[in-house]
Amino acid sequence: MPISPTVNSKLRVLIAKTYKAEKLFLSMKSSSSAGFEHKKLIELANNVRADVWGHIHSDLRKSLNAIVNSDSSVNVTNEINRLKSSFRAVIEEKNRQLEKTKQMLFEMGTRSEFIHTMKLSLELVRLKATIQANQTIIDELNNIINSQISDSKDAQVDFDESIDDDAFNNVHVLSFNRRIAS
Repeated sequence: MPISPTVNSKLRVLIAKTYKAEKLFLSMKSSSSAGFEHKKLIELANNVRADVWGHIHSDLRKSLNAIVNSDSSVNVTNEINRLKSSFRAVIEEKNRQLEKTKQMLFEMGTRSEFIHTMKLSLELVRLKATIQANQTIIDELNNIINSQISDSKDAQVDFDESIDDDAFNNVHVLSFNRRIAS
């Protein structure tokens, strides 16, 4: 199924938003992340989050560009659903890692291994940021799919037996220059 003009424009808007988000997250990173002061730890955590969100949005932008620039015979909804399922799989994997790492953090804390707890804490920040970024992307992709579904429902006319010939003759059919895949 080729990309409808509405979905195409919405994908392009999402690509632009993704590009801006990617640049924003990369600009949030500070050049200094050494030290143990509270402010330095916050900067370090922010750098980790910004790095994760920036990379994930970069991957999304590349995937969306591939969909938009793909052959017209590609089913866009299937491609978006495939993309969603890959992000969902990452969320499931990272949730398992998050639970395991939280348990390890607790064990390290009870043994007073604070250097390891700091390392695990940063890993937890990375995992949580990955989960949140992927969920945000899934929500955005769901919005595109839902808009495509509502657009196709708006374009359909529900004919029932009570329509008379005059009303039927006044129905206009719109063509979106769709190619039939063979």
